[in-house]
Amino acid sequence: DIGAGTGLLSLMAARAGAATVTACEVMQPMVKIARQIVKENGFADVITIVGKRSTEVTCGPGGDMPARANILVSEVFDTELIGEGALATFAHAHKHLLEPGSIVVPSAAVVTVQLVSSDVLWSGYKLNPSKFPYGLSLPPSWGACSGPTGPWDLHLEQLFMSGQAMPLSHPTD
Repeated sequence: DIGAGTGLLSLMAARAGAATVTACEVMQPMVKIARQIVKENGFADVITIVGKRSTEVTCGPGGDMPARANILVSEVFDTELIGEGALATFAHAHKHLLEPGSIVVPSAAVVTVQLVSSDVLWSGYKLNPSKFPYGLSLPPSWGACSGPTGPWDLHLEQLFMSGQAMPLSHPTD
């Protein structure tokens, strides 16, 4: 279970009959909570919570997992699908943590795109030197950077309804 959070998917796997479950969670407060939930539900002998990124998990004798897994369950998706590094996480899992031919849930996803026109969205693709702290400045050529510093979690419907964006195409997969 990659991105285990409170351990819900791990508990579901254990209740469905998994002999062993290894759950990876990087956020230490969640690791503590997940361990408690697993214990209170009577699955401490089946589920092991590993407090690190799945890309740091080791397999084999003396490792975090005694052997490669035959099923992967995960919830590492956000509204942008790739914002939480899901593609790299799954690629690493296939290469280092899973047996060949393993079952992966989820095993597919769809990205939907739509062309829009929006000054609000465009403003996020330009650096605004007036917002830099302590009087810092950048070369003028940096004023038109090629993209935002990270993904934006927003719903276009809100921008459409407020008149801050206009659709230029229909959504498409």
